[in-house]
Amino acid sequence: MGSMVTFSQRYRFSDWPNKAIPKVSAGVYAIWNEDGLFYCGMSGRDIEGAIASGKNRYGLITRLHSHASGRLSGRLHVGQQLGNLDGFSC
Repeated sequence: MGSMVTFSQRYRFSDWPNKAIPKVSAGVYAIWNEDGLFYCGMSGRDIEGAIASGKNRYGLITRLHSHASGRLSGRLHVGQQLGNLDGFSC
């Protein structure tokens, strides 16, 4: 039998920035276009190093900000690819 995957509440990029996202965190995220899965990613691989060095913004918050703003770093960023983020959430 297959199992049902449960996701957290969705947050619209059009409402960015979002105070509900922890300032320092590691995790996996999904980006949706309405009800269709658009992209999955992860961030915060070196969370222990970020905490040890005293970073106050690291991981999910910075990655999702990059997607929302369209900043490029050699990877797909939703805002840069699509422009209008009204139907997109993470």
